[in-house]
Amino acid sequence: MSAVMAEGIRGRFAPSPTGFLHLGHAWVALLSWLQVRGSGGSWVLRVEDLDPDRSRDVYAEALREDLTWLGLDPDEGFGVGGLHAPYRQSERVDRYEAAFRALRERGEVYPCFCTRSRVREAERGAALAPHGPLKGCPGRCAERPERERRRLVAEGERPHWRYRVRRSRDEWEDGCRGHQSWERGEGNWDPILRRRDGTFGYMLAVVVDDGEMQITDVLRGDDLLTATPIQRDLFGTLGLPVPRYAHVPLLVDSAGRRLSKRHGALALRELRRSGVKPEAVIGRLAAWAGCVERPEPCRPGELIGLLDLAKVGRRWPGRIVVQER
Repeated sequence: MSAVMAEGIRGRFAPSPTGFLHLGHAWVALLSWLQVRGSGGSWVLRVEDLDPDRSRDVYAEALREDLTWLGLDPDEGFGVGGLHAPYRQSERVDRYEAAFRALRERGEVYPCFCTRSRVREAERGAALAPHGPLKGCPGRCAERPERERRRLVAEGERPHWRYRVRRSRDEWEDGCRGHQSWERGEGNWDPILRRRDGTFGYMLAVVVDDGEMQITDVLRGDDLLTATPIQRDLFGTLGLPVPRYAHVPLLVDSAGRRLSKRHGALALRELRRSGVKPEAVIGRLAAWAGCVERPEPCRPGELIGLLDLAKVGRRWPGRIVVQER
């Protein structure tokens, strides 16, 4: 894989089609769009639909409609096309297969036979382990002898495949959160790149996609900050350029829960049907971002050049409590 960096700024918005877009999506999409537009770059719309049990075509098709309503226009991506098509992960499995094969041939992944019962057993014994913190995965599959692996396979067990993280520590500058440092320790287990059912994991897919689509700037929610050092490590292993990251505060409800489809967050289309204007939504988000002093109706184009991500990070301690109704 090539490590050639794209010319100019390239950002992306990559939701999963497991529900209709809600206010939390609009927050991330607007800030990502403003970051890219403020630098004269290209904004890519990608659909991360690798979960066959939860992804639905109706939600994927609604993405463009909701973004258009907000006034956020992708330069390329799902429903638009472009040089890096296809833009749905379900149509890019051959890319993940090639990357996984390369990693396996080089010994960068290993089979993990851990089950939930083995995880619980390992967790109970962790405090008494004489060799220190657990490494790799709870069952220490990275250290299993080859003959034991063959025996488990012969007994009908199908393993996950985990990435063997190379780095023990990492430091980087986050565009919103500032200087970040990470050190591998207990709980930082090697991520699953391919599940035992054959489907590929988020970590592999997002790195391959960002690399091949030449994404230079990733803006996403603060909940994904802990995934960054692992992804940075995997970019390097695959020979792909590492993008810059900015992790913005999460929108949470009064109970402190992240706005999500799972928790019934109010969908943008419900706001639209109730008569709420997109300018009102954008104005509210712009005020949280510090682009304007008060939440007055406006269009995204009026905010270009006003976003200061470092200011957003200083203003909010990782989350913003909102009242949706």
